[in-house]
Amino acid sequence: MADAATGTVRVLDLVTGDTATLGAVGPVTDVTTDGRFAYLATGAGTEIVDSGAWTVDHGDHVHYYRAKIRRAGRVEGPGPVRAHSDPAVTALSFGDGSVRLFDREALEDARPGEGRALPGATAPVIPYGEHLVVPGTGAAHDRVEIRDRDGKPVSSPDGTCPEPRGTALTRRGAVLGCADGALLIARTTVRSPPGRSPTARPWRRPSGPSSSVTGPGARPSPPGPDGTRPGSSTSPRGRGSGSRPAPSPP
Repeated sequence: MADAATGTVRVLDLVTGDTATLGAVGPVTDVTTDGRFAYLATGAGTEIVDSGAWTVDHGDHVHYYRAKIRRAGRVEGPGPVRAHSDPAVTALSFGDGSVRLFDREALEDARPGEGRALPGATAPVIPYGEHLVVPGTGAAHDRVEIRDRDGKPVSSPDGTCPEPRGTALTRRGAVLGCADGALLIARTTVRSPPGRSPTARPWRRPSGPSSSVTGPGARPSPPGPDGTRPGSSTSPRGRGSGSRPAPSPP
Protein backbone atom coordinates (compact mmCIF):
# COMPACT_ATOMS: atom_id res chain seq x y z
CA MET A 1 0.00 0.00 0.00
CA ALA A 2 1.33 3.45 -0.95
CA ASP A 3 0.09 6.85 0.11
CA ALA A 4 -0.07 8.89 -3.09
CA ALA A 5 0.46 12.16 -1.24
CA THR A 6 3.25 11.31 1.21
CA GLY A 7 4.78 8.32 -0.57
CA THR A 8 4.73 6.24 2.63
CA VAL A 9 4.77 2.53 1.80
CA ARG A 10 3.25 -0.21 3.95
CA VAL A 11 2.91 -3.96 3.40
CA LEU A 12 -0.13 -5.71 4.88
CA ASP A 13 0.11 -9.41 5.72
CA LEU A 14 -3.33 -10.75 4.81
CA VAL A 15 -2.79 -13.88 6.92
CA THR A 16 -1.72 -12.29 10.20
CA GLY A 17 -3.09 -8.78 9.72
CA ASP A 18 0.31 -7.29 10.60
CA THR A 19 1.52 -4.17 8.77
CA ALA A 20 5.15 -3.37 7.98
CA THR A 21 6.02 0.29 7.32
CA LEU A 22 8.91 0.81 4.91
CA GLY A 23 9.18 4.59 4.91
CA ALA A 24 8.53 7.14 2.18
CA VAL A 25 9.59 6.83 -1.47
CA GLY A 26 8.05 10.04 -2.84
CA PRO A 27 4.71 10.66 -4.57
CA VAL A 28 3.51 7.38 -6.09
CA THR A 29 1.62 7.52 -9.40
CA ASP A 30 1.28 3.82 -10.22
CA VAL A 31 1.78 0.42 -8.57
CA THR A 32 2.10 -3.01 -10.19
CA THR A 33 3.38 -6.42 -9.10
CA ASP A 34 4.81 -9.63 -10.50
CA GLY A 35 3.47 -11.75 -7.64
CA ARG A 36 6.27 -11.09 -5.16
CA PHE A 37 7.74 -7.66 -5.83
CA ALA A 38 5.80 -4.40 -6.03
CA TYR A 39 6.98 -1.70 -8.43
CA LEU A 40 6.04 1.83 -7.42
CA ALA A 41 6.34 4.49 -10.12
CA THR A 42 7.35 7.93 -8.87
CA GLY A 43 8.48 11.05 -10.64
CA ALA A 44 12.09 10.06 -9.97
CA GLY A 45 11.96 6.44 -11.15
CA THR A 46 10.56 3.13 -9.92
CA GLU A 47 10.96 1.91 -6.34
CA ILE A 48 10.93 -1.85 -5.76
CA VAL A 49 9.44 -3.45 -2.65
CA ASP A 50 9.87 -7.11 -1.69
CA SER A 51 6.55 -8.23 -0.21
CA GLY A 52 8.23 -11.25 1.38
CA ALA A 53 5.57 -13.68 0.15
CA TRP A 54 5.12 -15.63 -3.06
CA THR A 55 3.86 -18.92 -4.42
CA VAL A 56 5.03 -21.51 -6.93
CA ASP A 57 2.29 -23.42 -8.73
CA HIS A 58 3.18 -27.07 -9.42
CA GLY A 59 -0.16 -27.88 -11.02
CA ASP A 60 -1.58 -30.29 -8.44
CA HIS A 61 -0.37 -28.23 -5.46
CA VAL A 62 1.08 -24.84 -4.60
CA HIS A 63 4.17 -24.05 -2.53
CA TYR A 64 4.12 -20.91 -0.42
CA TYR A 65 7.30 -19.05 0.53
CA ARG A 66 8.24 -16.36 3.02
CA ALA A 67 11.12 -13.88 3.17
CA LYS A 68 11.91 -10.57 4.83
CA ILE A 69 9.71 -7.63 3.84
CA ARG A 70 12.00 -4.83 2.65
CA ARG A 71 12.76 -2.24 0.03
CA ALA A 72 14.66 -3.92 -2.80
CA GLY A 73 16.17 -1.02 -4.71
CA ARG A 74 15.30 1.53 -7.36
CA VAL A 75 15.49 1.57 -11.16
CA GLU A 76 15.30 4.39 -13.67
CA GLY A 77 12.42 4.60 -16.11
CA PRO A 78 9.11 6.41 -16.50
CA GLY A 79 5.85 4.92 -15.26
CA PRO A 80 3.52 3.28 -15.47
CA VAL A 81 5.54 0.07 -15.16
CA ARG A 82 4.35 -3.42 -16.05
CA ALA A 83 6.20 -6.41 -14.60
CA HIS A 84 6.36 -10.10 -15.48
CA SER A 85 8.75 -12.69 -14.07
CA ASP A 86 9.84 -16.30 -14.09
CA PRO A 87 12.40 -17.92 -11.75
CA ALA A 88 15.33 -16.54 -13.80
CA VAL A 89 14.38 -13.15 -15.24
CA THR A 90 12.09 -10.18 -14.59
CA ALA A 91 10.89 -8.07 -17.53
CA LEU A 92 9.96 -4.48 -16.70
CA SER A 93 8.04 -2.55 -19.35
CA PHE A 94 8.10 1.23 -18.86
CA GLY A 95 5.75 4.02 -19.82
CA ASP A 96 7.87 5.07 -22.81
CA GLY A 97 7.55 1.59 -24.36
CA SER A 98 11.06 0.45 -23.44
CA VAL A 99 11.66 -2.94 -21.82
CA ARG A 100 14.57 -4.00 -19.60
CA LEU A 101 15.43 -7.43 -18.27
CA PHE A 102 16.64 -7.96 -14.71
CA ASP A 103 18.32 -10.96 -13.15
CA ARG A 104 15.84 -12.50 -10.73
CA GLU A 105 18.42 -13.73 -8.24
CA ALA A 106 20.01 -10.27 -8.04
CA LEU A 107 16.58 -8.74 -7.54
CA GLU A 108 15.89 -11.14 -4.68
CA ASP A 109 19.15 -9.93 -3.10
CA ALA A 110 17.96 -6.29 -3.46
CA ARG A 111 20.55 -5.64 -6.18
CA PRO A 112 18.46 -4.91 -9.29
CA GLY A 113 21.14 -2.96 -11.15
CA GLU A 114 20.35 -1.10 -14.37
CA GLY A 115 18.92 -4.08 -16.22
CA ARG A 116 19.48 -5.06 -19.85
CA ALA A 117 17.58 -3.32 -22.65
CA LEU A 118 15.47 -5.51 -24.95
CA PRO A 119 15.62 -3.96 -28.44
CA GLY A 120 12.50 -3.85 -30.59
CA ALA A 121 10.04 -4.33 -27.73
CA THR A 122 7.09 -1.91 -27.69
CA ALA A 123 4.65 -3.73 -25.37
CA PRO A 124 4.85 -5.66 -22.07
CA VAL A 125 7.11 -8.72 -22.38
CA ILE A 126 6.30 -12.02 -20.65
CA PRO A 127 8.97 -14.54 -19.59
CA TYR A 128 7.39 -17.92 -20.30
CA GLY A 129 8.65 -21.44 -20.89
CA GLU A 130 12.33 -20.40 -20.60
CA HIS A 131 11.69 -17.90 -23.39
CA LEU A 132 10.44 -14.33 -23.76
CA VAL A 133 7.05 -13.59 -25.35
CA VAL A 134 7.51 -10.25 -27.12
CA PRO A 135 4.31 -8.71 -28.61
CA GLY A 136 4.07 -5.52 -30.66
CA THR A 137 6.77 -6.42 -33.19
CA GLY A 138 6.77 -6.29 -36.99
CA ALA A 139 6.00 -3.40 -39.34
CA ALA A 140 2.42 -3.12 -38.06
CA HIS A 141 3.39 -3.84 -34.44
CA ASP A 142 0.92 -6.74 -34.43
CA ARG A 143 3.28 -9.71 -34.50
CA VAL A 144 4.49 -11.76 -31.54
CA GLU A 145 8.07 -12.93 -31.35
CA ILE A 146 9.41 -15.75 -29.19
CA ARG A 147 12.94 -14.94 -28.07
CA ASP A 148 15.46 -16.68 -25.88
CA ARG A 149 16.45 -15.15 -22.56
CA ASP A 150 19.32 -13.32 -24.26
CA GLY A 151 16.79 -11.52 -26.47
CA LYS A 152 17.60 -13.38 -29.69
CA PRO A 153 14.55 -14.23 -31.89
CA VAL A 154 13.66 -17.92 -31.95
CA SER A 155 10.33 -17.98 -33.79
CA SER A 156 7.27 -15.95 -34.70
CA PRO A 157 4.09 -18.00 -34.12
CA ASP A 158 1.07 -17.80 -36.38
CA GLY A 159 -1.57 -15.31 -35.31
CA THR A 160 -1.44 -11.58 -34.79
CA CYS A 161 -2.17 -9.36 -31.81
CA PRO A 162 -3.00 -5.80 -32.87
CA GLU A 163 -2.75 -3.19 -30.13
CA PRO A 164 -1.60 -5.51 -27.30
CA ARG A 165 -3.11 -4.25 -24.08
CA GLY A 166 -3.46 -6.87 -21.37
CA THR A 167 -1.52 -9.93 -20.26
CA ALA A 168 -1.99 -12.92 -17.98
CA LEU A 169 -0.15 -16.11 -17.13
CA THR A 170 -2.34 -19.19 -16.72
CA ARG A 171 -1.72 -22.92 -16.47
CA ARG A 172 -2.50 -23.16 -20.19
CA GLY A 173 0.03 -20.52 -21.18
CA ALA A 174 0.53 -16.79 -21.60
CA VAL A 175 -2.50 -14.81 -22.76
CA LEU A 176 -2.28 -11.50 -24.60
CA GLY A 177 -5.25 -9.15 -24.79
CA CYS A 178 -5.56 -7.70 -28.31
CA ALA A 179 -7.78 -5.19 -30.10
CA ASP A 180 -9.69 -8.07 -31.76
CA GLY A 181 -9.70 -10.66 -28.97
CA ALA A 182 -6.96 -12.59 -27.24
CA LEU A 183 -3.95 -14.67 -28.22
CA LEU A 184 -2.86 -17.72 -26.22
CA ILE A 185 0.85 -18.52 -26.27
CA ALA A 186 1.35 -22.12 -25.17
CA ARG A 187 3.59 -25.11 -25.61
CA THR A 188 2.43 -27.63 -28.18
CA THR A 189 2.85 -30.59 -25.82
CA VAL A 190 2.38 -31.11 -22.10
CA ARG A 191 6.15 -31.48 -21.61
CA SER A 192 8.04 -29.90 -24.49
CA PRO A 193 11.62 -30.97 -25.18
CA PRO A 194 14.31 -28.58 -23.95
CA GLY A 195 14.68 -25.59 -26.24
CA ARG A 196 11.30 -26.00 -27.88
CA SER A 197 9.66 -22.60 -28.22
CA PRO A 198 5.97 -21.90 -27.50
CA THR A 199 3.34 -21.51 -30.21
CA ALA A 200 0.26 -19.30 -30.52
CA ARG A 201 -3.47 -19.98 -30.65
CA PRO A 202 -5.87 -17.09 -31.38
CA TRP A 203 -9.17 -16.66 -29.58
CA ARG A 204 -11.48 -13.97 -30.88
CA ARG A 205 -14.22 -12.53 -28.72
CA PRO A 206 -17.49 -12.18 -30.67
CA SER A 207 -18.36 -9.10 -28.64
CA GLY A 208 -15.29 -7.13 -29.68
CA PRO A 209 -11.88 -6.21 -28.33
CA SER A 210 -10.44 -7.38 -25.05
CA SER A 211 -9.60 -4.50 -22.76
CA SER A 212 -8.01 -6.58 -20.03
CA VAL A 213 -6.87 -10.11 -19.33
CA THR A 214 -6.58 -11.69 -15.91
CA GLY A 215 -5.46 -15.08 -14.68
CA PRO A 216 -6.22 -16.99 -11.49
CA GLY A 217 -3.77 -16.42 -8.67
CA ALA A 218 -2.58 -18.97 -6.17
CA ARG A 219 -3.65 -18.35 -2.60
CA PRO A 220 -1.42 -19.04 0.41
CA SER A 221 -2.45 -21.76 2.77
CA PRO A 222 -3.90 -20.53 6.11
CA PRO A 223 -2.12 -21.25 9.40
CA GLY A 224 -2.74 -24.64 10.95
CA PRO A 225 -4.02 -25.30 14.49
CA ASP A 226 -0.52 -24.82 15.89
CA GLY A 227 -0.14 -21.45 14.21
CA THR A 228 2.38 -22.61 11.59
CA ARG A 229 1.87 -22.05 7.88
CA PRO A 230 2.22 -25.01 5.55
CA GLY A 231 4.57 -24.56 2.64
CA SER A 232 2.38 -26.73 0.40
CA SER A 233 -1.37 -26.79 0.06
CA THR A 234 -1.25 -30.60 -0.08
CA SER A 235 0.80 -31.14 3.08
CA PRO A 236 0.28 -29.95 6.66
CA ARG A 237 4.03 -29.38 6.88
CA GLY A 238 5.07 -28.69 3.33
CA ARG A 239 8.58 -28.54 2.01
CA GLY A 240 8.33 -25.04 0.59
CA SER A 241 8.25 -22.88 3.70
CA GLY A 242 11.26 -20.74 4.61
CA SER A 243 13.03 -17.55 3.63
CA ARG A 244 14.75 -18.77 0.49
CA PRO A 245 14.09 -18.15 -3.22
CA ALA A 246 11.43 -20.28 -4.80
CA PRO A 247 12.70 -23.14 -6.98
CA SER A 248 11.84 -23.42 -10.64
CA PRO A 249 8.64 -25.37 -11.34
CA PRO A 250 9.42 -28.76 -12.92
